[in-house]
Amino acid sequence: MTNTSRKSRRVRKSKWWLSMLLATGLPAVCAPSQSEAQQFGARYGLGHVAGEGVGLDDGYTRIGAFVPLMQPSSDVLFFTDTHLLLYNEQTEAKGGNLGGGVRYFDATMNRIFGGYTYYDYRDRDIAQYHQVGFGFETLGSVFDARMNVNLPTNTDVQQVSSGLLGTPRFGGAAGQNIIVGVEGYQQALTTIDSELGGLLYGEDAFQIKAFIGGYGLYGQDQSEAGVKGRLEFRVNDTAWVNGFLQNDGLFGTTGGMSVEFRFGRGNPGSSLQSVSNRMNDPVHRRNHIAVHDTYQDILATAAGNAITVLHVDSNSAAGSGGVFDPVNTLAAASNQPQDIVFVHGDSVFDGESILVSTEGQRLLGEGFAHSFVSDQGSFLLPRVNPNAAAPRIINAPDTAITVAADNVEVAGFAIADTGRFGTFGDGVSGFDVHNNTIERSFVGVFFDNVNGTGSIQSNTANNNQFLGISVVGNMTGDIANNTANDNSGLGYASGIVVDGNLDGNMIFNTTNGNQGIGIVVAGNVTGDLAANTANNSDGGSGIVVQGRVNGLVQANSANNNERYGMEIGGDVIGDVLDNVTNENGDGGLVVEGQLIGSLARNEANDNLNSLGLLQSGSGLFVLGGVEGDIVENSTNANAVDGMFIRSDVTGDVSGNWSQENGGNGITMVGDLTGDMNNNNAVLNAQNGARVLGSQTGNVVGNTFDDNGNGLFISGSLVGEVRDNIASGNNDQGIDIANNLTSTAVTGNMTNRNLGHGFRVGGDVLRAAPGNPVVFENNQANENRNNGFEFAGNVDAVIRDTVANDNGGHGLRVGGLAVGQVIQNQTNANGGSGMRFEGDVAGLAAPGSAPLAFASNEANGNGTAGLHNGIHVGGGVYGSVAGNVTNDNSVNGFQAGDVAGEYFYNNTANNNQFNGIVLEDVNVPGAGRFSLNTANGNGSDGIRMNDTNATISNNTASNNGDDGIDVDGTLFAAPGPNTLLGNGDADGGDLDNSGFEGDQPGE
Repeated sequence: MTNTSRKSRRVRKSKWWLSMLLATGLPAVCAPSQSEAQQFGARYGLGHVAGEGVGLDDGYTRIGAFVPLMQPSSDVLFFTDTHLLLYNEQTEAKGGNLGGGVRYFDATMNRIFGGYTYYDYRDRDIAQYHQVGFGFETLGSVFDARMNVNLPTNTDVQQVSSGLLGTPRFGGAAGQNIIVGVEGYQQALTTIDSELGGLLYGEDAFQIKAFIGGYGLYGQDQSEAGVKGRLEFRVNDTAWVNGFLQNDGLFGTTGGMSVEFRFGRGNPGSSLQSVSNRMNDPVHRRNHIAVHDTYQDILATAAGNAITVLHVDSNSAAGSGGVFDPVNTLAAASNQPQDIVFVHGDSVFDGESILVSTEGQRLLGEGFAHSFVSDQGSFLLPRVNPNAAAPRIINAPDTAITVAADNVEVAGFAIADTGRFGTFGDGVSGFDVHNNTIERSFVGVFFDNVNGTGSIQSNTANNNQFLGISVVGNMTGDIANNTANDNSGLGYASGIVVDGNLDGNMIFNTTNGNQGIGIVVAGNVTGDLAANTANNSDGGSGIVVQGRVNGLVQANSANNNERYGMEIGGDVIGDVLDNVTNENGDGGLVVEGQLIGSLARNEANDNLNSLGLLQSGSGLFVLGGVEGDIVENSTNANAVDGMFIRSDVTGDVSGNWSQENGGNGITMVGDLTGDMNNNNAVLNAQNGARVLGSQTGNVVGNTFDDNGNGLFISGSLVGEVRDNIASGNNDQGIDIANNLTSTAVTGNMTNRNLGHGFRVGGDVLRAAPGNPVVFENNQANENRNNGFEFAGNVDAVIRDTVANDNGGHGLRVGGLAVGQVIQNQTNANGGSGMRFEGDVAGLAAPGSAPLAFASNEANGNGTAGLHNGIHVGGGVYGSVAGNVTNDNSVNGFQAGDVAGEYFYNNTANNNQFNGIVLEDVNVPGAGRFSLNTANGNGSDGIRMNDTNATISNNTASNNGDDGIDVDGTLFAAPGPNTLLGNGDADGGDLDNSGFEGDQPGE
């Protein structure tokens, strides 16, 4: 009903009530004078009816007015009679009567005869009713009689309500339906009633009368007769008290009482003294319109057909299958047509079995809260024994429940000790088996020759002789939330077995302590393999998928199994996340195909290697490579590798923790296309991380300590190497076996390794034209071999690097070095501080000349032999300035040819041989070869061959031989130098310089 229609209805009702009130009061205003109506005046009444009546659920309050209109003669009276009724049943329920009549007093008979007609209205808020009534009466001194007829304007049955129950109930004609709601109907009834009564006791002020009568009720397709009785108490003709009782086949026995007070201009005398004084007695009739309420159950329907239920209860006598007379055997419940076979709780069927052969039938045990879907909505199925246990089927000689039709549901049973199967189906589809318990059978749940849909969920199948749950064929649907533990006794007893493909999810199952495998799918899984628990399998793996998984492999737990925790024989197209596979006999998690997705947040620790196969003994093993990220996995203390990826990885390797493994922490046999960031791989017997191919990506923020090698990349690396720690390893800290193409190698710390600290087996190449590699702020200290070892050419700026106390060289470049070498510290190394086997070609900043060496420290080197502070096996092509090379076991600074804008402000003191040793020098211009200091060296301070430089303002004193020794041609006259206390008295040797004589010291 719309708001507009409700509003208009309220307006109409308000107008009607106003009319009724006016009709009740208007006769008093228009009442005739005493001369017109003689001795009778208007009487007003206020009364209340309590109890039930015919067509009346509760009482009402009555406000009325009986108004004489005229009295043409002393024995005739015309009157109106109006009432307003306020019903008790609800606040909006009101009604009224508007009537009129005539009474005639026959003096000869001493009796009044009357007739009247009424219009009645009743508003029950939901529906409104109208009727016309008429009646006849005769009133005497002792006996009264009357008959009334009420004719409603509409006696059709009207539906006035329809509602669903909060809790459905079983019922229906045979007790085999489900009642989900109630519809309410109302019908106004035609009534004909009459009564006859007489005076039992009377005096002037008090009368008692008794009445008996009958009545008829007539409605659409029904009629009923009834009897009634009434006892009336009358006090002073102003108060009436009635008690009434009636009975009929429609309303049964009803009764109540009424009280009414009348006031106004009364009778001229007592009604007991003269019958004529009763001319203004109240008209006695049924003031309310009789309405019959009926209610009809709403049966649950599906597609318009009532849902039927067959009830089964082993504790009842044999019945017809209704809720109150159930059948009592499973044989009686087999092959039945009802939609639901409902087996009551606490039933026990010993040695019995049931066959379900009706398509779509639901076989339900009361031990579980079942729901159903109907045309009216979704509801919980009612319970018969709410606190009862699930029905039990025990000792079935073969199979307890056989499903022989499609789309059958089996739920809510406890099955034990069957000869073969708990629940079995062959060649059926659409089955839904859930919330059952099957124990000590051969197989708990078994469906054979499946090639369609099915669902197996929330079952418990423990302690069976062979399999907990088994599906043979290809199934579309979920296997979820099942428990299949401790199945053992025959062969390779397992928890859950799908001998085919599963097109659905395998999730939230628990399969612990089985003799064979916890969960096995012989084909592919197209769906998620997630949140399963498969621990302590005695003879196999926890979870095995022999084919492909197209979905997530997530949050599974597979620990302490005889073989692998999880084994997937094909590809995984989806992420492998949050799995825990610890302490298994042959490995943690194995993917024998390709992983197209991420490998993240898995835990695979303490796995053994009992078989000695390639894929055995690792925490995480992926045979076919990974197209995704490998992040935040924990793989520790495994017999072989923490993680082993046998092909390429396309994605980042970051945030992994791999410690104390018997092989490598992380192994990638193919190429890595992505970053290697923030991994922690320490205390592994072999490499912390090993990439047997090449890597295109950055290596940043990793820790590779106390391994064989820290990080080993057998191919090339294209990317930055930043902020890594690789210390205390038994071989190299960081070992890149081929070329390193990068923009920056910065902030790395590679200390105390038994091989090199940082090694590049090929060339160091710039990643982009015009921008050399920036090699800065790296540390490589106390390594047994070289701190930094570059076997090939280096195109880099090497600066702010520390390489001290290494057993070999601090920094070694095996080929050509193109770039600036500035502000490095390479002290106390067993070999040279810095050793360049080829040329060093400096780089020029914009607007300046090339710079080769500047502000380096290379002191105290050669602790393990005769080595220079800085050694350049080829030429130096660029300026050399501000370097300090003191206390080295051979020379301080040694190079071949030197060609640059300047060579100045270098210090080379107290070296065991020469301070500075150069071949041909081409540094033309005044002041370009100057301000160098070479004091206290064992041989010459500065030693050169052919020299095109003005040698001036240098200090070379207290050397064992010459201060400055030019063995070749000096093409420019030397300037003033300080050459004091050298082994040769003159301090300088210029014999072959082109100038005469030696240059004396100053």
